[in-house]
Amino acid sequence: MKLKSVNFDELYFKGIKIYLKRDDLIYRFFNGNKARKLHSYLNYDFKNIKTIISYGGVQSNMLPPLAVL
Repeated sequence: MKLKSVNFDELYFKGIKIYLKRDDLIYRFFNGNKARKLHSYLNYDFKNIKTIISYGGVQSNMLPPLAVL
C-alpha cells in the first residue's frame, strides 16, 4: 500500500499566508489523523508481530484503516 505524504496547500487570507494541511488526500480509502498514525506503522519492522488487536466502538473510524493495513 502506498500512502501519499501529507500535502499542504498555501493560501492567502487578508494578506496572511496560511498553510492548509490536506489529510483528505493521503489515501482513497481513509484519511485524516488515523491515516497519519497508521502510516508510521507501515514503516515499522513487524517481523516478530503476527497479530494486531484493536478495540473500540462498532463504528470506530479507526477500524477500516486498520483492516486495510
